[in-house]
Amino acid sequence: SLLATGTKSGEVRLLKIGSPNPQALKLELGQAVGDIRFSPNGRLLAVASAAKAVRIWRTKNGAELPFSLPHNDIVNAIAFSSDGRFLASASNDHTSRIWRIATGSERVKPIEREMEFIGVQFSPDDATLLTTSWGRSAQLWDARTGVHASQELAHSDWVRMAAVDPSGRFLATASTDRTTQIW
Repeated sequence: SLLATGTKSGEVRLLKIGSPNPQALKLELGQAVGDIRFSPNGRLLAVASAAKAVRIWRTKNGAELPFSLPHNDIVNAIAFSSDGRFLASASNDHTSRIWRIATGSERVKPIEREMEFIGVQFSPDDATLLTTSWGRSAQLWDARTGVHASQELAHSDWVRMAAVDPSGRFLATASTDRTTQIW
């Protein structure tokens, strides 16, 4: 089993749990780490940071993939699709992007809003992308086209978190208006 940690100073550590020599990898990014995610099969580790990009390493040997996934500002959150073929990113540059892991290219044109994106998650079937931004709603997008897929999931204050349940039938949003809604 592996555990990844990241710090505000930009250090990322990959640790082997239960191993007599637990440190498997240490990376120095030089910028604050915003999010860390393992691919579904555990073979890749993606790191979002204040360095305005997502970087990806192979967990077996620490080799970095030959490309980064760039943004124009801090990357706040990332999520792998359930099949591991795509990675979504949420950034302060007012975009959320969906990337092809095999090539580092964008699957669709950037999803844009007037506010910074702070969260992102794929639905279990990878057809829909759920995003949150510094606003009073969460948003659903068609992950194959980048087109807005439904009405806003609105609150009366900032939506700080959103999640899709494992069946894909329900969404939950939590807001600074002190409410949680199930959709």
